[in-house]
Amino acid sequence: MAPLLFRELSITPRMMWSIFWVGAASFGPMLFLQYIGEEAVYTIIAQEMAASGEYLSTTLYGQSYGRPGLYSLAILGLSRIFGEQHILIAARLITASATLLTALTLAWLIRRVFQDRLFAAFGAAVFLSGDVLLRRGWLAYSDPMFSFFVFGAMACLWVAMEERHYGFLVLAALGLIGSFLTKVPTGFVYYGVLAAVLLWRHRNRTFLLSGWSLLIHLGAIAFPIAWNYGIAGSSIFQTVSEQALSGVRESDASGLIYFVEHFCVYPLRQVWHFMPISVIALYCLWSRRPPPLSLRNNSLIIAGITAAINILPYWLFPESRARYILPIYPLLALCMSYVVLHSGRYVIDLSVKALIGGVGVAFVLACVGNPLYQHYFRPSYANVAESIAARVGSAPIFATDHTAVGLSIVAELNERRRSRPPITIPPAAFTSGFVLADKPDPSIGEIAAILDLRRKCRYLLCRGDSCVRDGQGPVIPEMGRTN
Repeated sequence: MAPLLFRELSITPRMMWSIFWVGAASFGPMLFLQYIGEEAVYTIIAQEMAASGEYLSTTLYGQSYGRPGLYSLAILGLSRIFGEQHILIAARLITASATLLTALTLAWLIRRVFQDRLFAAFGAAVFLSGDVLLRRGWLAYSDPMFSFFVFGAMACLWVAMEERHYGFLVLAALGLIGSFLTKVPTGFVYYGVLAAVLLWRHRNRTFLLSGWSLLIHLGAIAFPIAWNYGIAGSSIFQTVSEQALSGVRESDASGLIYFVEHFCVYPLRQVWHFMPISVIALYCLWSRRPPPLSLRNNSLIIAGITAAINILPYWLFPESRARYILPIYPLLALCMSYVVLHSGRYVIDLSVKALIGGVGVAFVLACVGNPLYQHYFRPSYANVAESIAARVGSAPIFATDHTAVGLSIVAELNERRRSRPPITIPPAAFTSGFVLADKPDPSIGEIAAILDLRRKCRYLLCRGDSCVRDGQGPVIPEMGRTN
């Protein structure tokens, strides 16, 4: 370790790609961890797709989810290859692949626009660092796949204007459609901001206003409208607007102090998510004069302005999360990489060593840190599901627990009860059976069991004949504890 720390490195594109692919290998052990956060949302949707045979509209606990389900559909397809018992592995493999494809797309964009192989490899390695490497890049949420489609569309638009190539505009339109089918229509906003900046700053701006360009973009814009009102008949526009209004109401209720706190902390969180390169880049900006203006600087300005405009609404909106700006991470990586690579040999050498150190941390977390944390601080959702399945037997079971813990248990139960329909909320005519709940609710049923989940509890409620066992009343054992 000491020789590497103090020895000057020979930095080449091949070396940077080696760092990138070794970092990508750290995703491997992460695939086998149990559910984290709300990952189970997407596997449950896939399980319900498989049971219903309905692929155009999505449901969660049998209720409309209000979003297209391309990610869950991909999970379903891959799990049928690997085996349905490996559905979480399939989900994470898709997100990890989407993350790596996003990095490769960034490298492709840099090669086309900046004509620099080292910059391209360095940018990909910077993107695959910090939060993306340690957590965001492999976690089974729809954001990595959504971000791949959004940024892929943005990169194709930029290269299309650079080379006046209509084929790339078609790919950009397909990327926009893919982003919509994966999550929400906001990918069009990210894309629209870049288009506006390119119209302002790019020398080939007239290409974007040509007849074929307008026709291709009108087709891309028409697809979500056709999907919402014709193809699927889903309520995605209504769902997105309701979620936005709900967030605004919640932020207003939080008060001025919460808003100010978020406004001050948000930039620091973004710096933290790109550690350690973000700190090095900020130091370079603070201590060094920027490179002289050139054509390359104009491309850098395009990337920087696009990133800043897209981040601004989330900076001002207190209920935003880091994953919401994941499509902009590649542009941030591009800007930081440019700053580092134009700040002298010592800074470049330090940055590469920091990236190598980050990959080392990723492997320690993947092989030791995360497994130990889950063992000692999280319940085993698989064991909890086994306990519930044994208690419930052949009786019907439903769920009202929409928390991350409840979703994880339900996903495990669905996997163990594949011969039965997926778990839904209790129907109106619910007369007998069990309900997984996050708190006691006499209106639903009596307590049949208390699930002791480390420092949390969940409740198995029962109603009707399911509450009687061996002629006795409700059974209330503690179950689900893991050692």
